[in-house]
Amino acid sequence: WSSDVCSSDLGRSMLCPACAVVAPKAGQSIDLPSIVEFLKLQKIAVQYIPERLFVLEAMPTTPSGKVQKFKLRAMLRESAV
Repeated sequence: WSSDVCSSDLGRSMLCPACAVVAPKAGQSIDLPSIVEFLKLQKIAVQYIPERLFVLEAMPTTPSGKVQKFKLRAMLRESAV
């Protein structure tokens, strides 16, 4: 549910800030402070708390409904340039 955006690679080894990628249901909205507050209440480790939020209309999925992470990474790379 999160990914890292770096100019050279996408990975924790690059020590990039975490980001959240969400596709809210129709008529709903979400913001980064709400996500951060929820995750802190769940006692999520600080390094996994997102610093950036990307909101999509829909997640890229396969015909069977699985999220295509490689497409998400490509989209994030393009938006980070």
